[in-house]
Amino acid sequence: MKLGVLIVNSRKPVPPWLLRLPEVGDVSVITEPPYAGDFPPEVEVRTVPSIMDVDAVRRAALDVMRVRPVDRVLSPAEHAISTSGYLRSTLGLPGLGHEASLACSNKYVMKREFVRAGLPVTPFRQITDLGGVEEAAAETGWPVVVKPVYGGGSLDVFVLEDEAHYREFAQMPTSAGLRASAHPLIVEKYVDIADEYHIDGVVHEGKVVFTAPSRYFTPLLGNIDAFTGSYLVPPDDLHHDMLMSLHERAVRAVGLESGVTHLEVFRTEAGFLVGEIACRPAGAGIPDAVLLGTGVDLWRAWSRTALGLDPDITPKPGAPIVVNCELPIRAGLITELTEADELLALPGVVRVDMLHKVGDTVPERLHSSSATGIVFYEAASETEVWERLRIIRDTFVLRTDRD
Repeated sequence: MKLGVLIVNSRKPVPPWLLRLPEVGDVSVITEPPYAGDFPPEVEVRTVPSIMDVDAVRRAALDVMRVRPVDRVLSPAEHAISTSGYLRSTLGLPGLGHEASLACSNKYVMKREFVRAGLPVTPFRQITDLGGVEEAAAETGWPVVVKPVYGGGSLDVFVLEDEAHYREFAQMPTSAGLRASAHPLIVEKYVDIADEYHIDGVVHEGKVVFTAPSRYFTPLLGNIDAFTGSYLVPPDDLHHDMLMSLHERAVRAVGLESGVTHLEVFRTEAGFLVGEIACRPAGAGIPDAVLLGTGVDLWRAWSRTALGLDPDITPKPGAPIVVNCELPIRAGLITELTEADELLALPGVVRVDMLHKVGDTVPERLHSSSATGIVFYEAASETEVWERLRIIRDTFVLRTDRD
């Protein structure tokens, strides 16, 4: 029997093959007006002002259900996860319910569940608006990181050094997003990070069936205009087993029964800290790097588990270390940019996806997945990871009209 599918989404592209899966029947989409044209004609599209407006989305979902069956709700967009969980719970549909969806998307609820499970996290407090930073920081200690409880891509995430810095920041245009937030904010104690990791996994029927830990080149916060990226951590790495264990404990803490995960973990002088977990595939080049390095397609696994199917994964053993390198980006008109063919000729490079070209104008507002392109390369060892990254750095050129 084919399933009636409702997709709640915003700017996250829906994989085209999802609509062609043999298990999928009628497909309807609830999205925001700017993205209404992103879907093929056979898909029924309804718009709401915001996919985080649960009442508007619920009314739109009921309108869909009056004319066609809805068996599953899918939400590839981070901002739609809690709304979709609310829909499933209130409409009696299977899949990730409201409580678990909040634990996978609301940073305060998530951290609270981590604490209950005994996972190590940095001190945190929830505040209703930006005016509560000083009181929260008096408890956590300065410096602090301030961000919305909902969100991703390091958007509207700021480090505030002390009271004076906070008071200056609160009056600046850059704080407008936090000041206008319709949701609470979270204040976390800032810690110096030695290494930042991400662990991407697949969960089926309450069991973690696949895990791929990776190490970022450098902590992401504040490093958009840099060579960012990550590489798969080999099984003999000193921290491999600890990362696997933290991921499994985090999955249990948030109550995820089936789906795909993306967990952030930080190594500090005092030990490991768990950051945030998402119940959808990561952004940027991470899913493709995992596919190249392990043979596991995270987007396919996400789609199948969201439809109530088994993930159908077969990891390949003994593969080389696969690296995804995100090329620097900055606002302005691009006047010079290294071409893909030149990067493809470098040692170990297996694929280059250029996301921008000469003549493109890059906007001011960038996020952690912003890049001019992504280079995928292989390495035989962690030493070679860094050697080949140095060659890419020496080769790549980006210039804008602001340079």
